[in-house]
Amino acid sequence: MLEEAGRANDSGAIGALLRREGLYSSHLSTWRRERETGALAALGRTRGRKATFTPEQKRLAALQGELLRVHCRHCSLQWFNGT
Repeated sequence: MLEEAGRANDSGAIGALLRREGLYSSHLSTWRRERETGALAALGRTRGRKATFTPEQKRLAALQGELLRVHCRHCSLQWFNGT
């Protein structure tokens, strides 16, 4: 949004942008101030460590998924056969 407002070359274009998005000029002022302090950059970062899985955990997850698929297939066949 800030980039688009920055590309607008006159106040009429900025006003049209604000009306189209349903925003006020104070939103742009606040966002620009936050951008200067780095507050918006912090929103893009993920928190915590990335989960790491052992080969055994990966295999277990794959087998659980396969079991679930087989169970669902079995249930749908039972329903189809009427048993």
